Amino acid sequence: MQTLSLLAGSLGGPGSVDATGAMARFRNPFALTSDGAGNLFVTDILSETIRRVEIATGVVTTLAGSPGAPGSTDGTGAAARFGGPAGLASDGAGNLFVADAGNHTIRKVVIATGVVTTLAGSPGAPGSIDGTGAAARFNDPDGLATDGAGNLLAADYGNDTIRKVVIATGVVTTLAGSPGAFGSTDGIGTAARFFYPVGLATDGADNLFVADYLNNTIRKVGIATGVVTTLAGFPGAPGSTDGTGAAARFNGTQGLASDGAGNLFVSDTFNHTIRKVGIATGVVTTFVGSPGPPGTTDGTGAVARFSGPGGLATDRTGNLFVGDGYTIRKVVIATGVVTTLAGSPGSPGSTDGTGTAARFNGPGGLATDGAGDLFVGDILNYTIRKVVIATGVVTTFAGSAGVPGSTDGTGAAARFGHPYALAIDGAGSLFVADLNTIRKIVVATGVVTTPVGLAGQSSVVALGPLPARLNRPTSLLVGPTGALFITDENAVLVVQ
Repeated sequence: MQTLSLLAGSLGGPGSVDATGAMARFRNPFALTSDGAGNLFVTDILSETIRRVEIATGVVTTLAGSPGAPGSTDGTGAAARFGGPAGLASDGAGNLFVADAGNHTIRKVVIATGVVTTLAGSPGAPGSIDGTGAAARFNDPDGLATDGAGNLLAADYGNDTIRKVVIATGVVTTLAGSPGAFGSTDGIGTAARFFYPVGLATDGADNLFVADYLNNTIRKVGIATGVVTTLAGFPGAPGSTDGTGAAARFNGTQGLASDGAGNLFVSDTFNHTIRKVGIATGVVTTFVGSPGPPGTTDGTGAVARFSGPGGLATDRTGNLFVGDGYTIRKVVIATGVVTTLAGSPGSPGSTDGTGTAARFNGPGGLATDGAGDLFVGDILNYTIRKVVIATGVVTTFAGSAGVPGSTDGTGAAARFGHPYALAIDGAGSLFVADLNTIRKIVVATGVVTTPVGLAGQSSVVALGPLPARLNRPTSLLVGPTGALFITDENAVLVVQ
């Protein structure tokens, strides 16, 4: 029998104690990452520490920082100090990187020893200066990512910039934007300007792309150089014109996706279109939809109609998927042909069927199984839907439309209360965060079970044999060995 067990922390008992299982204490555990060698790492924000959890044993130790003792000191283990550690990233070479937001710095932790050093920024000195180590300045850095070429990229939230840190040297440069200076200027480093940059995408060739939302542009940042240029759109001039570079117009650039073949796709939300940008040339064309009133027509290029397209995703066979109102749309990248895989625009419902004959009501999370199927959390229908990508056939995997509940069963016999986040474990199982439970669906059969949590008991957390109890789990992670990790209250839980 599977059980819900505690790796680190005490449910309902915040603290900072290192120990095993329920004896350990956390205080607002936030970001999670793993080293691929049996360890799980957690930023414990209010404890001002970086914690390590041995997955096999549940033993928790503090790699960096001292609970209740904020600061900015470099050192080993408890001798180090943090000030609101947030984002985490690993370089795959034994190092953990931390966005130490409150200290306005980027920290480095050697996993094997717990030694902490400051790569970029100076504690207590927010700013936007490029430089090496302590000479650099950040303002509330948050998201982190590595580019696989020895560089760490940081979203410098308070500065509205994208920063680059060379891991080997600690050299910091600003790839795009200038702190406190909104604008649309192209340039190098801090000479560039952004206005509410949102979506990001890379082409795998040392380029970072940014959907510059309020500028209605798509920006390109050379990761190696920090050079920022505008690929498509003209700041302050919303529109829908196709063209090259500044001659093109957008209205609400948001979602971004790359096809890996030199093209960038953009959900042009308020134009109700999907645009295509040639990365090498900056040439913009309209793939799907026609600027103007929203619509739901399937077709090729401008013949198709969208209604406020948002999220984008590509599959391995040349298709682009779009969450569009009450529908899931499919765009064949090679031809621009748009079809509706599931749902009918403006027609919420729960009907299974093919293409526009199907109905959705609040499609949310999406996941693909690598075998040609797209899964959708149909939130307001309380169901999990399956879309066969090749045919557009939609079926209901779990739940019954309009009938919320928590019953386990097969297909329509199962009940959901608010299906939201989705995750596939690579072994044929789909996991769903459903209110205070974690549901499991066997993809091959549609059988739904509740491995974790007890419906209707969201204020109580109980460990032990499943179903156990959860209190509003916030995230799911399927580990390399198939273990399911859950963050809930002040603890990290595991089902194995």
